[in-house]
Amino acid sequence: MEKNKYLICLIITISVISGLFCEDNDEFYSDRIIVGFSAGFVGNTRGEFDIQIEDGFVYTPVLWFNDIAREYQITSMERKYIVRDQEWNLDGLYLMNIFRLKIDTSDRKDSLINDLLSNYDVLFAEQEPITMVFDNEQISTISTQEYLQLIQAPEAWTIETGSPDVVVGIVDTGVKWNNGDFAENMWINYENSPNNTIDWDAREILGPYGSDGSQNPTNWDAHFWGDIMGWDFYSDQTGGQDNNPYQDGSGNTQGTMVAGIIAAVYDPSIDRVGVAHTSKIFTTKHIAYNSGSNNLNNAFQGILYLADRGIRIINTSWAIASPNASHLNATMQYAYDKGALIIAAAGNNSNTSVSFPAAHQHAVAVAATTNQDTKWVLSNYGSLIDISAPGDQIMTSSFWGNGDSHGTLTGTAASAAVVSGVAALILSQNLDMTVDELRNILLESVDDVQGQYANQMGSGRVNAYKGVQSVTVDLIAQSLTGSSGTVDLEELTYNVSVINEGNTTASSYTIKLMSGLSELVSVTGPPIAPYAIEIIQITWTPPRFGSYQLYGHVEFLYDQDHSNNTTNVLNVNVTSHIN
Repeated sequence: MEKNKYLICLIITISVISGLFCEDNDEFYSDRIIVGFSAGFVGNTRGEFDIQIEDGFVYTPVLWFNDIAREYQITSMERKYIVRDQEWNLDGLYLMNIFRLKIDTSDRKDSLINDLLSNYDVLFAEQEPITMVFDNEQISTISTQEYLQLIQAPEAWTIETGSPDVVVGIVDTGVKWNNGDFAENMWINYENSPNNTIDWDAREILGPYGSDGSQNPTNWDAHFWGDIMGWDFYSDQTGGQDNNPYQDGSGNTQGTMVAGIIAAVYDPSIDRVGVAHTSKIFTTKHIAYNSGSNNLNNAFQGILYLADRGIRIINTSWAIASPNASHLNATMQYAYDKGALIIAAAGNNSNTSVSFPAAHQHAVAVAATTNQDTKWVLSNYGSLIDISAPGDQIMTSSFWGNGDSHGTLTGTAASAAVVSGVAALILSQNLDMTVDELRNILLESVDDVQGQYANQMGSGRVNAYKGVQSVTVDLIAQSLTGSSGTVDLEELTYNVSVINEGNTTASSYTIKLMSGLSELVSVTGPPIAPYAIEIIQITWTPPRFGSYQLYGHVEFLYDQDHSNNTTNVLNVNVTSHIN
């Protein structure tokens, strides 16, 4: 696979998005170095490390590092990530042992990196790349959502409109979560926020959050306590915590527009509706309103946070200007291992480079098409693209001042949101499918792209109707074996053989031992992969003497046709004594 080859070789070429970013943006922060230390250096896997400031420079228990800190004028050292699974690692790299160093002068960055790498306790050292939003918002009087017809969304909705159990995470500028288009589809995390309340009109979240104001807790649940609507990672930049990911005012509204594309509710009185309009959205904020910059703060921590929160689909309509794979690969792998599918904008350069995280092997890189199914003029293309979606003037939710409005979002940022919505419809068909199954169905359920770039736009243009039709779980109860004939009044053991003839995994299904119409006992079966057979053992102690006609029955919400769900019958005669 091309994306694997590029990552293995660490050859990822990213270009700045022409015309969409501030002219003075460089690819890296001039004063930041990201370092991955070994667990031996830190002393643990949680990033718990004694960091002091002496004479203006970092001072630690490690003498060789203190010498480097003084020589290169390292003025700050802070842990970059916090994750729930603190024992997870990628070849010995623990995410919480990644630190950000800040330096006073940037002219010796290369020498600092080389000196750090000369020590075996440094797993990597690299400049911190800048993350930027693909913001190409337009205000338009267009009153239709033609792209929904193109991807056959209305036909898909006759089968699936989305499940409230499917939550799409949006790592972006924040979201105006009280926007009337999708407010009722915001996922509210009351379980972790029992003492929080929401003032929808004032756009405020009231109640406790965080861990007693501590800036460096190692307990994930304590750190994000009170994340009722998501988390504001931008506030971390100024030394604070904030459980309100609201994007204030009418500046950069990309997060709100992405949210509208994915999950705006259906209202026959308006002409805007989301692709998965009965699914939920959960959001993180990484930029300040009217900050004068399109730079996102700590975007990959947003991915990790959503993956730890159990979000299965994460939309990333932004790019790292020039990534270093050793740093970011671990965050993407972590999200994948937690079952999250990253839907990522491919970039708006009109060339064959693909932005990161879209370039990662576990991301779905999305290119943009027009309503004529041709490549949108500025969309990236080529061998690293996974799929395409409409991205030319996509009508969606927006806001001006504090009021709701609408406009169009153009480019691969919009296309990624369309694909995230379709992925939500597909996942709603079977909540138990694996991340790879979801990805495969998404990429295989497409229509052809037209024009000269037809073979360079991934597997094709996404089709929602084909996607929801493609999801199959067909559990067949093959046989019941075990005790039969005349038996004592004692515990009996039976085996039910079940095969999954569908294309996605089945789990949380129920195996019942029945007699007539009566359920005698039931158990939850283990996951069954596509085309696999599982033997489920079930025990039963007859409550009384008598004759029973036993059979096994499999019950699963997402079963394709609910036929062939019962086994053969075993006749059992329970007596007090067997001669």
